[in-house]
Amino acid sequence: MNKAFLAKISWELIDKLDDLWASLIWAKYDLDKNPYLTHRTANCSSLWNNLAPMWPFIKENTIHRIGNGLNTLFWRDVWLDMDQPLIELALPTSDVGNTEAKVRELTNDHGDWNLDKVKHLLPNDCIFRIEAAPPPRSSDPPDSLAWKATPDGRFSVSSAYQLISKASQQQASPQHILVWDKIWA
Repeated sequence: MNKAFLAKISWELIDKLDDLWASLIWAKYDLDKNPYLTHRTANCSSLWNNLAPMWPFIKENTIHRIGNGLNTLFWRDVWLDMDQPLIELALPTSDVGNTEAKVRELTNDHGDWNLDKVKHLLPNDCIFRIEAAPPPRSSDPPDSLAWKATPDGRFSVSSAYQLISKASQQQASPQHILVWDKIWA
């Protein structure tokens, strides 16, 4: 349960960037708005020492919802209905170039997708998924984060607990599970 509550604090740290406490954490650890840099040093607070190991879990269960496309990285953030960033799906012989490009940068002046730059870098199914997504427009609200484990994208401690419990059960050895089954049967 403790990990689920740590996940909640981690989520709020990336979801509520403008809150004072979050700003202080961002500044103290010089995260440049990227908490996935999970560095820890000798002078880290106990809060950060406990949050840092949670970032892979948070990243794995977060998706970016595209609004105006200005806050989401085209290559490195998970924003399509896929479980990994596009850079991990790029063709092996590809040089994607600028991995810091925002989703919005892949649209043309008319607001349509301009995928000529990336068609030769990604498999066709990725290109089809991009084309099926509505392109970002400047009039759209800012991009937002969504929690994959809930239908509405809102983080909940119970959904985090279920994911953590499921992962723990999968890591437990079969003999360990059998022993407990015998004890409690």
